[in-house]
Amino acid sequence: MSDIYSMNNGTPQGSIISPLLFNIMINDLPNPLDARILPSIYADDCAAWKAGKDVALLCRQLQQHLDSVITWTDTWGFKLSEEKSAAVLFTINKKLVDSVKLTIKGRLGQGREPSQASRGDLRPSAHLKSLISPASWRGPRRPTI
Repeated sequence: MSDIYSMNNGTPQGSIISPLLFNIMINDLPNPLDARILPSIYADDCAAWKAGKDVALLCRQLQQHLDSVITWTDTWGFKLSEEKSAAVLFTINKKLVDSVKLTIKGRLGQGREPSQASRGDLRPSAHLKSLISPASWRGPRRPTI
């Protein structure tokens, strides 16, 4: 027989029932008020994103959604890892990266660039070039007639 012990919060890591209980628990996680903010959940990782040209407006709308998620986590006893949370801006304009200001409980989240953006070029050909050995890259090919 297994030993008995008391848990104040959560479920044992690796328990067969933990994923089911987690999914039941987050069933009422708030949906974004703005239908153009797209949420995504994989296991216990969550993300929300939105596309647009006005970075200040995007930040205000995402912050509003983030605040509702934070209120929900406080209500139900979930703990957000502020150290692991980050705001990522996908852009070809590296000057805009520092303009993302999202907070968790008043603490400024880390702004960071995705790896491809840090190279300054988000075009598909640039991504392919980064994957293929530089010696074998000849650039985009034009059809011959």
